[in-house]
Amino acid sequence: MVIHVRMIDQTCKIHIHRAEHCLQMNILDRLSSRRGTTSAEPNKQVARLCMENPAYLNKIVENLTSNDRRLQGDCAEVLAEVAKLKPQLTAKHIDGLLMMLDTENNRALWESLSAIASAAHLAPESIYPYRDKLLHLAKTGSVIVKDGALATLGKVAAHNPSYSKTIFSSLIQALADSKHKDIPRISEYIMPAAKTTGRNSEEMSLILRKSLPKITKKSARQRVNKLLRSLECIHGRQPSQEKP
Repeated sequence: MVIHVRMIDQTCKIHIHRAEHCLQMNILDRLSSRRGTTSAEPNKQVARLCMENPAYLNKIVENLTSNDRRLQGDCAEVLAEVAKLKPQLTAKHIDGLLMMLDTENNRALWESLSAIASAAHLAPESIYPYRDKLLHLAKTGSVIVKDGALATLGKVAAHNPSYSKTIFSSLIQALADSKHKDIPRISEYIMPAAKTTGRNSEEMSLILRKSLPKITKKSARQRVNKLLRSLECIHGRQPSQEKP
């Protein structure tokens, strides 16, 4: 009787393992490109499934390097969607995502960077060795690629003083080189690093105060003023009050 029960238990485990394996295989068939649509909704549905059962992410990460460029992009998009709500799941696959920094598939690149940026605060040690690659992308990539690279570097630089010392000057230069309309967005990306020391916060404040008169959009000026108030509380300077 005991042997019989054990055999049944073992058989059940085998069937469960096979079912999980089949579902992981089938998870790819649920993606947008496999369904013949450009809608992002199928990928969002897959992301929800992956959050419910993180084991499915193994198959998604595995296919980041697929020869099918559309499948690559779909898998990266799934990881980006997961990272928005559960970055701890994406952080476990950060090495696979970092391998995508060399891809020539622009969609897969910026979706991967989105996922990396969302999880950067959970895996700064893994990302730090890729800082030069990220800085290169921040200089040469498309707008969305630059955003992902800067958001990632801002979080990594905030992790400890040695990271900040190596990275922050490049972040400040990226801010100084930005178009005036981009200043609020870029500032928000590098804000975590700027807040780590009084010196960093003062450097960023100087650039923002210099740029503020040239920013014409009211909502953008409000965003910059909010950042200035936060920064100037760190290094002790009283923030100037802009007239409405």
